[in-house]
Amino acid sequence: GQGSNFYFQLDFALAQDAVAPATERPRPTEKAKRLLGMRLLVVEDNKINQMVAQGLLTQEGAEVFLAENGQLGVNAVTHTQPGFDAVLMDVQMPVMDGYTATRVIRQDLGLTTLPVIAMTANAMASDRAACLEAGMNDHVGKPFELDHLVALLLQYTGHNAAPPAVQTPEPVSTTPAQTTAEALDVAPALQRFDGNAALLSSALRRFAGDLPAAPQQLQDLLERAQYADAGRAMHTLKGLAATLGANALAEAASQIEGRLAGGVTAQDATELVQQLQDVVTTTGRALQAALAHYTEPASAATTGTGDADQPLDQARFTADVQVLRRLLESSDMLALEAFARLRSTHGTVQPSDLAALGAAIDRLDFTAAVRCCDALLQHQRTD
Repeated sequence: GQGSNFYFQLDFALAQDAVAPATERPRPTEKAKRLLGMRLLVVEDNKINQMVAQGLLTQEGAEVFLAENGQLGVNAVTHTQPGFDAVLMDVQMPVMDGYTATRVIRQDLGLTTLPVIAMTANAMASDRAACLEAGMNDHVGKPFELDHLVALLLQYTGHNAAPPAVQTPEPVSTTPAQTTAEALDVAPALQRFDGNAALLSSALRRFAGDLPAAPQQLQDLLERAQYADAGRAMHTLKGLAATLGANALAEAASQIEGRLAGGVTAQDATELVQQLQDVVTTTGRALQAALAHYTEPASAATTGTGDADQPLDQARFTADVQVLRRLLESSDMLALEAFARLRSTHGTVQPSDLAALGAAIDRLDFTAAVRCCDALLQHQRTD
C-alpha cells in the first residue's frame, strides 16, 4: 500500500543501526559537525518545524535557541548574551511576522550585520524579493535541504566548516529506485533529515497526531472570516507536509492557500474544507499504517524474546542511560537516536521502565524523560 514504501525504508534505516556492533557503527559524535560552536536562533511558531530544525542543526554541532514568534525572536536577539551568530526566521507567524521582526532587528536594534536567513514554504521570486527588502540576507525554502542551509550559514557567518568525517556515511537505503508514493514518499524525507530515521519517525508521529484537527481548524477560521489566519495555517501545513514527504497533502494545502488569497464565498469555504478533509483522511491512513508497522518491531523487543534470559550488562546500561540523560537535559535531538540504541541493546531486560521512557520521548517531553532516566539509574543502584 501507500505506507509500505515508507515503513520498509524507515525500518531498514533503523535496522542497519540496530544490527551493527557498537564497535563498527559510527556514533553520532563521530559525524563531522560542520556548525560546531555556532549559536543559532530559530524563530518558528510550528512545533514540528522547531523539532526538525533543532534536531538537524544540533546534529551539525550548533547550539540552537528557539523563539515561537517574531516578537519573542526580537526579545531573544535583544537580551541573549553572548549574541547569536545567525537567525533563521520563519516568515508567516502570529504576533509578529518575520518581515517585521527583521526590520526591528535591523532598524530599531541597529544590528545590520547579523545574518538573518528567511525560511518560507513559498519559493517564488517575489517572496525572495520581499525577504531581501525586509533586510534578510537570504532565503531557504521549506522543506530546506540541510547541505544548502549549512553552506549558507557558513557563508554568512564566516565560520570554517569542520573537516570531513573520516568514515564513509552509511546509505539510508540500498533498495532500488523507488516509485513515488502519492501519500507518503519517505526517501527524500530521509535525505532531508540527513538519514536520521529516529528524528523523522518522531516528527511523523507528532504530525499524525496533529493532522486530524486541521479541517475543523480551517472551517472555524473561515466561519469567522479570518482569511489571513486561514492562509497562514495552510502555508504552515504545506511546508510541513512537503518536509515529511506527504506530497498530496502539500499540493492540496498549496491550492487552498492560493484560493484563499483571492477571497472565498460560503460555498467556496465548504468545498475547501471538504477538499482538505479528503486528503487529510488519505494521508492519515498512510501515516497510521506506516507508524503502526514501524513501532511493532520495537514494541516486540520490549515484551521479551529469547534474549530475555541474557543478563543485563549493568555497567553498559548505566553508561548508556547517563549519555541519554545528558542529551535530554540539553534538549539535544540526538536523544532520539540514543534511545533507539538503548532500546535495541537493553529493551528485553526492563521493558516497563523503557516503555515509560519511550512514551515521554515520543511526546518530546524531555523533562519527564529525564525523570525516567533518574528512576532507571536509581533502580540500578539499589539492585
